Amino acid sequence: RMSKGRFSTCKAPYGYRLVKDHLEIQEDEASIIRHIFDRYLAGVSMENIAKEITALGCPTRDGTQYWQLTSIQYILQNEKYAGDSLSQKKYTTRSFPRQQKINHGERKQYLVIDSHPAIISREIFQKVQELLTQRSAAIQMSPTLLRVKSCAVTAAHSAKGKIVVAL
Repeated sequence: RMSKGRFSTCKAPYGYRLVKDHLEIQEDEASIIRHIFDRYLAGVSMENIAKEITALGCPTRDGTQYWQLTSIQYILQNEKYAGDSLSQKKYTTRSFPRQQKINHGERKQYLVIDSHPAIISREIFQKVQELLTQRSAAIQMSPTLLRVKSCAVTAAHSAKGKIVVAL
């Protein structure tokens, strides 16, 4: 199914509805998605975007009245909003106990271009991906001053994302 380019999902992302195995745009939610992408490109943090959407009173897909940073991050990184679908982002192990893992190349992934209507343009999606990468790199490279029990500790992120503490 995936190798033939057929799109399938059991749960539509926020901004879409699943209608007969096809994603259709839900315009009231799609306007929130566009707002999220626009605000991030305007330099607003994911945390502040979550606060803004919560203040607007728009519930999440699950009916929660508040938005979290992780929800905003998921939306900003999800290629479905540009009209594409990447299958097998996660996979289930074959051995017991069965576990769901993020696919880092252990299994084939299938990218279907223009599998459904896009809520945002591919150009906007790409700009956001570049900005996410830049901000992530800036966080990993910049030293942070921490205060621990009145002692100044400088911490810097290493290339692997671990925090190195120098006393």
